[in-house]
Amino acid sequence: MDTSRPGQVSISRAAEANTAAGDVVCVASSQRGIYYATATNLYLISGASGAETNHGTHGLADDNSIPPTTRGIAVDDSGDVYLSGGKESGAEAIRRWKANIGSPAFEDWSAKGADSLVFLNNALYGYLKSEGALYSWSTSGSATELHQFNDADGNDAEMEGQLVAFGPRLMLMRTGSGTSAGPASGFHTELWEYDGVGVARTLTMPRNFIGWQMEVFQGSLFVSGYFIRHGPGGTNLEYKPAIYVVSGGTEVKLWEAYDYEDNIAFAPSLVGWDGKLWFPARDPVTSALATAGTSSTRLYSYDPDTGAITPETTPPFLTAKMLSAASERFIFTGGSGSDSYTLYPDEDGSSESSGVIQTSLFDGDSTLQKHWESVQLEFDDASDGDGGTVNISRAFNSLEDADYSSVQTDAASGTEYKIDAASREISLLITLNKGTSARGPVLK
Repeated sequence: MDTSRPGQVSISRAAEANTAAGDVVCVASSQRGIYYATATNLYLISGASGAETNHGTHGLADDNSIPPTTRGIAVDDSGDVYLSGGKESGAEAIRRWKANIGSPAFEDWSAKGADSLVFLNNALYGYLKSEGALYSWSTSGSATELHQFNDADGNDAEMEGQLVAFGPRLMLMRTGSGTSAGPASGFHTELWEYDGVGVARTLTMPRNFIGWQMEVFQGSLFVSGYFIRHGPGGTNLEYKPAIYVVSGGTEVKLWEAYDYEDNIAFAPSLVGWDGKLWFPARDPVTSALATAGTSSTRLYSYDPDTGAITPETTPPFLTAKMLSAASERFIFTGGSGSDSYTLYPDEDGSSESSGVIQTSLFDGDSTLQKHWESVQLEFDDASDGDGGTVNISRAFNSLEDADYSSVQTDAASGTEYKIDAASREISLLITLNKGTSARGPVLK
């Protein structure tokens, strides 16, 4: 739902589903559009039209046996694209798409690879998991080791990592995946900072939180991931997605799913676009919304001006660990092993066919049983087509697996509709349907 205008709620713009030329392994934002790479080729998606341009075989290895890693892509200020598959050495460890020449082409650029690449202050930086090391590169592709992470025995501390530019600093998130023994075996996430002189750890996230992505948005650092714990009996692991805002060496939880889910290691991807932070997410509590004809998966937005987190639209697909990038529009891909991606908003500017507003539980400032007499809504019908319709449903006492019952279909604005029931708490579910109109009703 679209809540960008104060005092109004309307149906959100639709998302556009697409099929890539192959399984997408990494994506990156640029001024030209959105780049994505498959195991063999590099493509550019026009942010305006969604048209794809094939830039050809990237050739990270002679036989293309080493695809780019999830974070192994970066675009510099001139538009050149750098790809790496985390290879420690070899002529094709980093390949560059040289865009600003008469005949753009790929070239060998460095014999030292990385699993995560980022540009900061006109220099390329990278983190190599197999060595647990932070590197920088000269303009000619010569690598310099900036820091070596070691364990207590002096061995290379190999952990997953992601780099982002954060103002004049470089931020590195290192994530330990533990072992099959579960959370007690080392699941943890650390944030490190490189200031151009040295590396220092700035924060250790909650012990059972596994970080997936950092995103810099409006001067703040956001970290997404999931909490992990043993399920009943200790055999299965359970996961709960969450997002933190990190500032001054402390973390503040921005959002988390309602509850843990069994065997679904879903972590939200993050992208800043149009003054909001966007992320796709599952939430077990929305099973109640599925009964109302919507999906239990949502594309959410966080508005820093109001603090509101709003379910905007239903993504065409959702996978465990998606990737994201932004241009005129933004993209969420299915990540490694998926050839699907979603562009938002849809190129033709169309809206979703319907949208749902679920209120929190209202108790009238009392835990006692009370009688709910009626409900009345104020809204404007759309000025075109059939104007759309508004439906009202209600549920009592719990949002988890809530059983919403219809109060009124095709409600009229300003008309009172009977509820005539008793409970401790009540929640309303308002459905806006656009019908044959372009945008549908606007709730006030």
